[in-house]
Amino acid sequence: MRAILLFLLLGTSLPVCAAIAVAGYTAKPLSQLAIYPESRALAQVVAENESRIAAEVSARIQQITVRLGQSVRKGAILVKLDQRQYQLSLEQAGNQVNLLQNRYKLAELQFAQAKALHASQFVSAQVLEQRRTEMAVLDSEIKIARHGVAQAKLSLEKTTLRAPFAGTVKERLAGEGELAAPGQPIVTLVEESKNELRARVPQRDIAALKGDKAPVFKQSGQTFPTKIVRIAAVIDPKAQTRDVILQAEQALVSGSAGELVWASNKPHLPAAYVQQRGAQLGVWVEEAGKPLFKPLPQAQNGRPVPVDWPLATRVIDAGRFALANPPAASAK
Repeated sequence: MRAILLFLLLGTSLPVCAAIAVAGYTAKPLSQLAIYPESRALAQVVAENESRIAAEVSARIQQITVRLGQSVRKGAILVKLDQRQYQLSLEQAGNQVNLLQNRYKLAELQFAQAKALHASQFVSAQVLEQRRTEMAVLDSEIKIARHGVAQAKLSLEKTTLRAPFAGTVKERLAGEGELAAPGQPIVTLVEESKNELRARVPQRDIAALKGDKAPVFKQSGQTFPTKIVRIAAVIDPKAQTRDVILQAEQALVSGSAGELVWASNKPHLPAAYVQQRGAQLGVWVEEAGKPLFKPLPQAQNGRPVPVDWPLATRVIDAGRFALANPPAASAK
C-alpha cells in the first residue's frame, strides 16, 4: 500500500517539476554574449627595396668592401673594379680634346689672317669661307671629343659600385678576382628603413578585415598593431585571395614571418546557443516577455553563428535547453 501511495505521489509531482523547469529561464542582451571570432592569414615583412647591385662595365673585381650581414649607409662603397683600362680611356679622350683645341686656335688665327688679307683683296672670298668652315668643323669635333671625355669619366665612375640606399648586405654573389660582365650581380642589398607587411587574405574575409578593429601582426609571442595601406584590386583566380599591404606601428625586421589576425566586425553567438528544433537550427530569444525560437538558416552545428540583430536583443541563457517548441515558430 505504501509503495502504491509513493508511486501516486511521484506521478502527480512530475508535471509540476517540468513546468517549473520550463518557466525558469534567464535572458541576457546580445551585447553581453556576442563574440567576434578571429581570422588569420600568413604574413611576411618584405623590404620595399631588395636590389642586386650589378656591374655596369666589364672589369675584374678588385675588392668587395662589405661582408654578409653588414649594414651600410647610402653612398658607401660596396665593390671596387679594376680601373686601369678606364683611366687610360679617360686620359686618351682628354688628350683628343687638347689636340683639337690647339688645332682650333691655329684655324682661328688663319681665319683672322685671311679676313685681313681679304679686306686688302690679297685673298679671295672663297679662301675666307674655307677658313671659316675649318673653324666650324673643328668646333664640332671638340664638342664630340668632350662628350667622349664625359663618357670616359662615367665609365670610370662605374668601376666603383656604391650603395643606392642605406641597407644590409644579404648576399655576396661573386668573389674578388673574378671578371665581372655588365649586368652581373655582385652584392644583394636590402633596405633597412623601408619595409611593408604583406598578407594574402581570402576574398570572403576582406570586408571583415576592413572593419572597425585594426588587424594585428603576431610573431614569436609578440603583437604589433598595424594599419592597412592598400588592398590589391585583383583577385587571384585560383586561390580567391587578394594581396593586402599593411604598415606596422613599430619597426619590423625584413624577412620575418608571422600571422595577420583580425576580428570579425559582425557579432556572433557562441555555438552553445544554437539549438535544433525540428529541421531548423536557431536560437531562443525573449520577445514581449516570452521565449521565442528564431531560426537561423546560416547556422551550423558546433560553430558560432553571425547575427545582424540589435545588441539589445535579449537572448535566453540559462534554461534554454528546457524550453519546449513554441506553438508557432517565428522566422524573423
